[in-house]
Amino acid sequence: MTNEELSQQIVAPSGTVETLANTMTKKFEQIDKRFEQIDKRFEQIDRRFEHIDQRFEQIDQRFDIIDTQFKAVDEQFDNIHKDYKVLSDMIKDLDYKWEERFSELKAGQNQVESWPR
Repeated sequence: MTNEELSQQIVAPSGTVETLANTMTKKFEQIDKRFEQIDKRFEQIDRRFEHIDQRFEQIDQRFDIIDTQFKAVDEQFDNIHKDYKVLSDMIKDLDYKWEERFSELKAGQNQVESWPR
């Protein structure tokens, strides 16, 4: 084999290696672009999650306010219930007193009716 033939045999694979290297470089560039797109998408997703977190915090604050209001309403209902019981007891006492008073009046009326005329 001559030097020229050997040189051609060496040059032929180096062209193939160069083509392969160019192809690989292009593929890696495509992969890099795809990863950049994926990174951008993850950044968008992160921003969405931050927004969702903020919304949940606002909702939690609203629930805290609602809980406080419900506790106040419950306390008011408890107070109303206590007042109702006190008033009911007072009415029962008055009813008992009026019943007693009515019995006394009835007895007095019966006594008056029993007097001779």
